[in-house]
Amino acid sequence: MTEPEVWVYPSEYGAAALAWMNDAVDVLSRELHPILASVGRERIADLPRPEEHASETAELASPLFRVIEASHVMTTDVQDTLSGDVGSFLAMVFELSDTFGSQLAQGMMDHISEVCDASGQTIDAKDKDFIDAMIDALETIDIPFDGNGEHNLSIALHPDTAESLRNKQMTPEQEARIQQVLDRRREEWHASRRRLDLP
Repeated sequence: MTEPEVWVYPSEYGAAALAWMNDAVDVLSRELHPILASVGRERIADLPRPEEHASETAELASPLFRVIEASHVMTTDVQDTLSGDVGSFLAMVFELSDTFGSQLAQGMMDHISEVCDASGQTIDAKDKDFIDAMIDALETIDIPFDGNGEHNLSIALHPDTAESLRNKQMTPEQEARIQQVLDRRREEWHASRRRLDLP
């Protein structure tokens, strides 16, 4: 009777493969969903663990922290694996990265919406010109400026909204209003910095 064949490999191989997979999915998901690449990140290992919080301080937890759940089912043909079909493997990694990135981006945008609702920073743009609504938003959000007085604002739009605005032009009045708001917010920012420098 033939002995069953047992496949073994050093644990270092598995660790290296897992590290490569994690890095590949991370890089690809941020390339496929650029909004993820624009957001700073903290390593989960650097954050306090839930059991480190006293139960009586649960109500003090920041609403800015939440877990975003992402899942994806991967299936592969055993023959592709045995034959070393690199193409099918890379296609699987691409699909995983896209699914993970889209779920993470959607969860992030949902979280931002919830925080804005809770803090009263939501602008109702119904029956309002989009640019006018955007200017109203500039009046309410925190706008940091650098040493040269330049802001680093960006806007995230649903693809359908972005397409509908592709050929939209601002009126001279809207351009002037945006400049007025930015000039005033810039002066407010610099004034707040000057107060921090006082002894």
